[in-house]
Amino acid sequence: MSARTANHAAVGLALLVAAAAPSAAARAQASLPDVPAFRAARVIARGSILTAQDIEGGSTLEAGRAPLGWVARRLIHPGESLRTPAVAPRPVIRRGDTVQADFVSPGIRITQTAVALADAAIGDTLMVRIDRRRNIPAVVRDSGTVTLLRR
Repeated sequence: MSARTANHAAVGLALLVAAAAPSAAARAQASLPDVPAFRAARVIARGSILTAQDIEGGSTLEAGRAPLGWVARRLIHPGESLRTPAVAPRPVIRRGDTVQADFVSPGIRITQTAVALADAAIGDTLMVRIDRRRNIPAVVRDSGTVTLLRR
């Protein structure tokens, strides 16, 4: 075996070993205590808004993170974990809604109306129509207000 071939083999072996070793994040996650997830307390129909009666599990420390007010995106059975994509935050903007679209840049702020092209919750990105020819991505700030993203 030539020195060059041996060098390539050693590099390949080092990469293989590094890929197989757990990352620091994975080791830290494994050392955390097992916290029970929020689960469905009963059958939850698609489109239902989650209430306290629908949710069980979790710890008192996680109570503020419970998916209260979220929407079931499909039928959920009792005991099933309540996590995305089965549940999602309730949309505050609906497709076809007229929204206030803000463009903010250092030293300038432009506001105009636009039409939402999809349902979206706070923090979601969606496309809005500014005029007949221009669809622009935007982030939902609150009900009825979006911030336009630069292309």
